Amino acid sequence: MSNTATLDLSWHPHSIAWQDNERNLWLEGTQEAELLPDIPQDYTQVRRIYLPCEQLLVRAMSFALPSPSLVDSDMLFQELCEEITDAEPEQWWLAWHMDACDAGVAGMVFGLPEAWRQRVQATMPWSQTPCILVDVYERLQQHITPDTAAAIMNQDDEGVFFGYFDGKAWRGMRRINAEHLDEHHLLDMWKSLHAMGFKAQEEPVHGFLDSEMQAHIEHEGVAFQGDTKNTSISRHAANLALGTQPISPLNVRHGRWSALQAWQQLSFWKRSILLSCVLLLTWGMGSAYQLHQWNQDIEHQQQRIEAAFHLALPDERVMLDPLAQLKKAAGNDTTTSIGLDFLSDLNAVGQVYAQHPWHLDALSMRDGKMSMRGSVDSIATLNHIQAALSTALQHEVHIVDTQMGKQRVSFRMSW
Repeated sequence: MSNTATLDLSWHPHSIAWQDNERNLWLEGTQEAELLPDIPQDYTQVRRIYLPCEQLLVRAMSFALPSPSLVDSDMLFQELCEEITDAEPEQWWLAWHMDACDAGVAGMVFGLPEAWRQRVQATMPWSQTPCILVDVYERLQQHITPDTAAAIMNQDDEGVFFGYFDGKAWRGMRRINAEHLDEHHLLDMWKSLHAMGFKAQEEPVHGFLDSEMQAHIEHEGVAFQGDTKNTSISRHAANLALGTQPISPLNVRHGRWSALQAWQQLSFWKRSILLSCVLLLTWGMGSAYQLHQWNQDIEHQQQRIEAAFHLALPDERVMLDPLAQLKKAAGNDTTTSIGLDFLSDLNAVGQVYAQHPWHLDALSMRDGKMSMRGSVDSIATLNHIQAALSTALQHEVHIVDTQMGKQRVSFRMSW
């Protein structure tokens, strides 16, 4: 036996078989039918395990509900207690799959003994197996055709799985264990299918049967629309051959007992990750908005500086080198301090303007003296501007004259 990393495993009370990812198959006997078998220790991961339906609680159920999502374990246990008076919720772990049908929802329910579940939970590598499946469901589910009512059968050399799918949902599943299906077995099978709702004269049989079983079905006047096998195949081999098929929607490991893979463990942090993403997105949008506001402020300040420059130097059409142009306007290159004073005063005016906006008409410097004309909405505002400019410029600012207009006060200041 080669030492490979993963395997699929099929079990029923008398034997266990496993198949590695190279499709090699091995078979061993088991000792105790009531206990789960040991998995070969050479393997580090079990991918799928097929449980025998005879060792599980198997029921078909239906509910007058609008959606399969409304079905839960408590509801299923209430139905089970009506059939099994000594059934206790703590004795079983239920797995089910329901489909919508004309009368509500219907499907199959399987009960795993809680003692088995606890052993699986405590035993490596069973405890890490992501898919624990029921062989009867997996073997029959592959043959259904949506919206087509049919009896579904899947045979191996140890017996036959059969059930009834009404075109919308499953109405029952069973297995008969027998190497040779005699008249008694066949009669039992037809009675079971009839009880499930199968109409033998109107509906076909789908599935996988040997030629002898096919001949019996056609002799009974039932149409067979499936595959016929010419060679025998064991129950284990038929189960493990499903490893190449998609997994059905029924997994015994579900809900709080899911065997999470490494990437699935992120679901524990889903809410925190989502909240972090929302906060990050909010921060990013806020930062982008603030950057946009800053860019607008910079552009606005540049426009104000350029406007003030042109007011101070109306003969200069383009602002290329403000300091050099101011030096030239002041008279000669030796008057550097005058240009610097003008820039300093311009900066101070800009700071005061940001706090107390007003309408600026003109700002100029002549012979080292600054003059500013503009208008405000009131005398009180004008006084605030005068006081703020005196503080920013660190010397007194004079209001030369004022003129009252309609809701505006025109002024002229100097310093």
